[in-house]
Amino acid sequence: MNATTQKPISSQGRQSRRLQPSCKSQPDDLSSGVSSGENRYLFGPVHSRRLGFSLGIDVVPAKTCTFNCIFCQLGHTTHQTIERKEYVPAAEVTAELEKYLASGGRAEYLTFSGSGEPTLHSKLGEMIAQTKQMTKIPVAVLTCGALLYDPQVRRELALADVVLPSLSAALPATFQAINRPHGTLHLDAIVNGLKSFRKEYRGQIWLEVVLVKGLNDNPQEMALLHDAIAQIKPDEVHLNTVVRPPAESEAQALSATELRRMQAILGAKVEIIADLPEMAAPAMGHLVVHDLMHLLARHPATLEEIAESLNCKHEIIWLVLNSLTESGVIEVREHRGKKFYAAGLSH
Repeated sequence: MNATTQKPISSQGRQSRRLQPSCKSQPDDLSSGVSSGENRYLFGPVHSRRLGFSLGIDVVPAKTCTFNCIFCQLGHTTHQTIERKEYVPAAEVTAELEKYLASGGRAEYLTFSGSGEPTLHSKLGEMIAQTKQMTKIPVAVLTCGALLYDPQVRRELALADVVLPSLSAALPATFQAINRPHGTLHLDAIVNGLKSFRKEYRGQIWLEVVLVKGLNDNPQEMALLHDAIAQIKPDEVHLNTVVRPPAESEAQALSATELRRMQAILGAKVEIIADLPEMAAPAMGHLVVHDLMHLLARHPATLEEIAESLNCKHEIIWLVLNSLTESGVIEVREHRGKKFYAAGLSH
């Protein structure tokens, strides 16, 4: 068994905190997914390994990020920056979300994430606050954590229900090798920012650690990561590895056995999330090619992951994928013996 096929160590605790949709009495609760032709900033709901059925909210242009991580499933960063500004109109984002919710759209989480680093948007806090005024669905933010040294960023993130930062290195040289940060960023400032955020924030912090074989899986790095995590005091630690085709082919995954060994080193709160948790998928309606393309534009996915996200039979998904592959609309990539489908370079 490799890391991409193992079951998570425990997903019961996280699932118990999710909103539980009533699939039998309201079969369309999560079926009114976002159509890529109608929305610019929303995508999904898609099945997230960490947040269940999550509606993504994309607030920066593709691959606008503070890092250029070697393991990133979205490819190389094309605009590396630490400049905070209104990259997309905040009013348009919240209007799109308001329309989605008014039409009966549902999700287990509303997640500021997408194809770049959301904390780069200067009105992130404003958008989170307005989102919470619209709905009781919890708000999550996926962030690399690079800007948490900034008190203003911490204040804005504190409005969310769950913040999911990452920390994959405890040595500066490893940080440079894996995350390839913007030149002004320093590991100690990021770690101190995470510590400060924990002291100020009353919500949940779920810290992700992505391990890359041969880079941050050695005893020294793991011991220092253990100490850093103990000081940051996250509510959960999610241990991950390179499960999708990475930006750099040399970024390799750890095996299941290796991940479990690292889990034991890092401590009791650590959960391996290197695979989709087993859960029943709510009905999500008929397959729409636009929805499939919107999913693949975000990240490569296997046939099984696509079928799970769109709640469609594997046979139907395979026929659609085969047709799109033959026409050159999508492409197939091999990674660790698995086939991943991705939007073609022209899409």
